[in-house]
Amino acid sequence: MTKEYRIALSEVNAILKLSSIEVIHNVPYKLRKYIVQNMDKTFKANIDMSKNLENQDISNKAKNILALIYRDYLVSNEEKNKLIINEKQMQTERQKQIRELYNPDNIFKKKHEINEQQESTAMVVVKEKNIFTKILHKIKSFFMGGIK
Repeated sequence: MTKEYRIALSEVNAILKLSSIEVIHNVPYKLRKYIVQNMDKTFKANIDMSKNLENQDISNKAKNILALIYRDYLVSNEEKNKLIINEKQMQTERQKQIRELYNPDNIFKKKHEINEQQESTAMVVVKEKNIFTKILHKIKSFFMGGIK
């Protein structure tokens, strides 16, 4: 188990200690025991009672663990089903975004478009003449035209 996860469990334990008795009784004893046994006992969580849970200065892992505890043990079945559906929709959206970003077909298309842009840019640079070359050509054509 990583140090980061143990710290998150310490933060979760600190919040559970500050929770009401009803909340604590709804969380299974085995889960509370697991949290206490696996938390980082040297870490002291800084919980500010004047802030709500979302604004606490705790890790995202701790927030995720608390969200799972809330979903699985503290809400009604109806609310639980709504949360699960919402979570599945968010996962589907996330997977869709990842697919769009890392789709191999799109990556090769973008690379091909970039190569075409570079080639067309290179051709424009080759065709253009600077002002000195233009003046030199005008002078040469003036003298060559006079010799005919």
